[in-house]
Amino acid sequence: MKREMKIIAIIGIFVVIGTTQIAHVHCNSEFKELIDVLIASDGTSLNTEVNFYFDMSSIPINISLPAFDLQHFNYAEYYTTRYGNGDRYMIDLICSFSKETNETMANEALQEFLRAFNHGSLSILTQENSNNVTFRYRLGYISNNLDSMRNFFKYKPSGPGFSNLVDKFLQLYVPGNTTTGIVGHYTLSKSGIGYKWEVWIQESSKFGTFTSGKRTIDLNHLINNNGESLISCEYKSAVVVRLRENLTIDSKTYSIKIKSMSPQPDYNYVQDNDRRLIWELEPNEELQDVVVEINLISNDDPKPFFIETAIVFIVLLVIAVSLVYRRYSKQKYRGIIKGPKG
Repeated sequence: MKREMKIIAIIGIFVVIGTTQIAHVHCNSEFKELIDVLIASDGTSLNTEVNFYFDMSSIPINISLPAFDLQHFNYAEYYTTRYGNGDRYMIDLICSFSKETNETMANEALQEFLRAFNHGSLSILTQENSNNVTFRYRLGYISNNLDSMRNFFKYKPSGPGFSNLVDKFLQLYVPGNTTTGIVGHYTLSKSGIGYKWEVWIQESSKFGTFTSGKRTIDLNHLINNNGESLISCEYKSAVVVRLRENLTIDSKTYSIKIKSMSPQPDYNYVQDNDRRLIWELEPNEELQDVVVEINLISNDDPKPFFIETAIVFIVLLVIAVSLVYRRYSKQKYRGIIKGPKG
């Protein structure tokens, strides 16, 4: 029963607003840091998505301001969106309140985020107001280079733990190209009688040229860790690999089958169309690597069972015809030797 409850709790880690929006993800309170790898399809190719999540106690936002009063504040999201050909990022802010408020309050929250991230030079490009409850601001641009992204993620944890892997992760995927790139996301939200500050760093890329067959998911390779041990922070952490068991690529359907896993995960279960493999780490625990071998199988191709059955049927048919022909030939030969009666 306890194991089942823990699985239910882990499911709560993944909350996605929509496929065309930034995912609003809350780390489960059991894990203060998480590495999540998703293998899925965008309809034309097999993709990998690597995410770092951090649930932090240190909040760089001045929550004593009236805009963040728990009587009306709900959450705020400050995030990047790759723009154009990927040479720069758009900065967005969403402020949500639990009841109707005024633009002055939302603007106060906006100015505080701009101050905290030293983005005071950015100007509002577009502004949306939904019933004086949710405000969305599209701000200016920041450069897509390593210094710019390091500055954006300056409020990640300082370590020890998975946060020590972030800089190597950025070095691999910044500035990226047409098929790879980093996006970042901060969330300040109301949590009980206090606040929660979360950091999400995501990389998405194509899984090379698409063909059926074997693929290897090597966590150290994906996060540019060069074979060093992954060491968790002073709280419980987790590594998660999610596999879409059935996917569609170029109008064909495929299944993902697991060939091997090293080490064996603590949890292995299916939720909806996702198989989730979860490795739990106790505080300050080491994990050498996570390697999962999968096999991508086309559901539209003839199944091996039917092919083998057809081959067996054809062989038996040939043998049967041969026996009948031999028997007929022997009877005809005997008739010739004996000659006509009378």
